[in-house]
Amino acid sequence: NKGINKDDNKYITFHKKSHMKTNICINCALNLIDKDKLNRDLSNHLVPAISRLTMNLNIRNPLLDSIKEKYYESVGEQVYFTRLSNGLTIHLIPKEDYYETYGIITTKFGSVDTRILVNGNERQYPAGIAHFLEHKVFEDENGQDYLKKFVHLGSESNAFTSFTKTSYLFSTTSKVPENIQLLLEMVSKASFTEKSISKEREIIQQEIGMYQDSPDYRLFFGALENLYPGTPLADDIAGTRESISDITIDNLRENFDLFYHPSQMHLLVIGNFDVDEVLQVVKKYDLTSPRPSVE
Repeated sequence: NKGINKDDNKYITFHKKSHMKTNICINCALNLIDKDKLNRDLSNHLVPAISRLTMNLNIRNPLLDSIKEKYYESVGEQVYFTRLSNGLTIHLIPKEDYYETYGIITTKFGSVDTRILVNGNERQYPAGIAHFLEHKVFEDENGQDYLKKFVHLGSESNAFTSFTKTSYLFSTTSKVPENIQLLLEMVSKASFTEKSISKEREIIQQEIGMYQDSPDYRLFFGALENLYPGTPLADDIAGTRESISDITIDNLRENFDLFYHPSQMHLLVIGNFDVDEVLQVVKKYDLTSPRPSVE
């Protein structure tokens, strides 16, 4: 049963007297989602509401029915795949004989993405902005480090930036749903202040200097600079001391909004975990929001 007040308060209520009534109500809600009859604000509450209700009543979440399975006989791997309505792509590879579980979420945003088209308008950003953003995503709105939060869950975490991607990862032997929830929380919001950016800028500049002490590193990027002069490939992934100094709060916010949208991201989990349990966690983040047009 649904109730929608079109004036001020918008809400959804579900019968809890029986599973039959609950399933009927959920199916009505799913039909509304499929037909796009709900406004964005209401949809943002509907998906997590369905997940919570089915979890509390210990019944299968119909939102999970969209997952596809494929068995790769040559390597003996069962892979589960789905894409949420917000665009997040998910691949799950359960392995019951494994002790450790590994999760990684990747955005299509790397060091070469400094000159982009947004809704047909060109934007230019300083070299090293993807790597700078990688550093800042690990800091929450209270200035706390997400690395410590992963440690409290008994897991290891890290991140890296390449030419075309930025990835955040964890490995754990327990509390897989909690780690996935923390990973998704970390990449779904960001906080920037002038003070924190200034502090991080000094850290990255020291990192750049450290890389310059590596002969192999300098040889590799020196070759790229000569092969592809005047292109983003000629720039260090971390940028230069000068380009890092040019990065502003607005630059970071704009790139986070563009490239950390779920439609630009991919989540992979492999190891010893329950597929439905993981999907229940992921579905809580299936919120509708405008998809950016980025080229």
